[in-house]
Amino acid sequence: MTSPSKAHYLPHCWDDDQKMTGLMSLPKARHVNTVNYDRVIRFWTDAISRYCEHTKSACVTLPQLKRAFVRGTQIPSPLKVALQEMYKNEAFKTLETMKSNDNSWISWGTGLVTSTLWGRAEPDWDKTVFVHCDTLLLQAKKVLQLYKVEYEMVDCPEVVEYDDLKERALAICSTPQDFELVILELERQGELTIGSSNNGEKILKFRDHVSRGPVQFTKADATIHDIRRQLNKMEKDIQRLEELVKKHDVNARRTIRTGDKTMAASHLRKKKKVEKDIQDKDAQYQKLLGILEQLSQSKHTNEILSAYRAGNEAFKATMNSHGLTADKVDETMDNIQDAISDYREVQDAAAAGWRQRRRRVAPRRGTQRTHRRVREREARGGSR
Repeated sequence: MTSPSKAHYLPHCWDDDQKMTGLMSLPKARHVNTVNYDRVIRFWTDAISRYCEHTKSACVTLPQLKRAFVRGTQIPSPLKVALQEMYKNEAFKTLETMKSNDNSWISWGTGLVTSTLWGRAEPDWDKTVFVHCDTLLLQAKKVLQLYKVEYEMVDCPEVVEYDDLKERALAICSTPQDFELVILELERQGELTIGSSNNGEKILKFRDHVSRGPVQFTKADATIHDIRRQLNKMEKDIQRLEELVKKHDVNARRTIRTGDKTMAASHLRKKKKVEKDIQDKDAQYQKLLGILEQLSQSKHTNEILSAYRAGNEAFKATMNSHGLTADKVDETMDNIQDAISDYREVQDAAAAGWRQRRRRVAPRRGTQRTHRRVREREARGGSR
């Protein structure tokens, strides 16, 4: 059976009637035929994973999968069994579970005890929305890379508007629901936190390379977002006014050519007024841009000071764990300095003593002359 328009996520053997007949049929229980059961489940597990990756969506339902893998008149009977196996192995989780923000150890322990004593509640397989965990992790990784590329050169790049990043990530997350899950996943990983502006707009704050500890959203971050929104609005206003200046200029030239000097003068006056509005807005824009730069610098300064304080506290904690205090360290350094001074004194004294000993051992010049005369007399006496 050859499919006229084969989807890219379908496996290579999709057109093989003999092989697909067995794979489209419901397998017997695993204890009856382990080899065939594992083969069928592995095939559909891989097929579902490719489907999620191809559609750029980690969210699926059982009816959706059945429609995606219909083969002519054949319904993929093993899909429900495969979905149950993947859910049991936590390759799939329910959408409700993934949207839960309660990831504390207490919640995890409570869930573990509950599932151990009473078992995990079975979802409604035909209605529940499931999330493919591997696809979600891949999407989260790609969105984080996109953020680092798209916002690298802006002031305060860690503060990002939620809707702006969502629009830029359409090639990664095909639905708003997928993007929401990606943001929640990045929040669980500690890469960002979610805040809101003074107008209630959702804002993301990513981790930077300086800060340590959990990412925290502050009033300064909300102010940065509001300034950016105002700058964007002013940019659009300036562009609109520049187009209006061109329009008045064209009209003025046209009326001059027709000899209507009064109308030409009117267009020129309007042009000058608009140009004055552009200058005023540009001055306001530069002022806001300067404020944004100052906020960025102050944030970096505060982060550096926070990192210094954290390092200082960690150093003090390490000293205390080894029974050291500032007074003991000063006393130890004084003792070391005294020992070094004593060593240098001994070394200088030893060097001076060795020089004196060499001078005492060296023969005097008078003694050398006496020895020479004695040798000369002996030589003359021997010659007689």
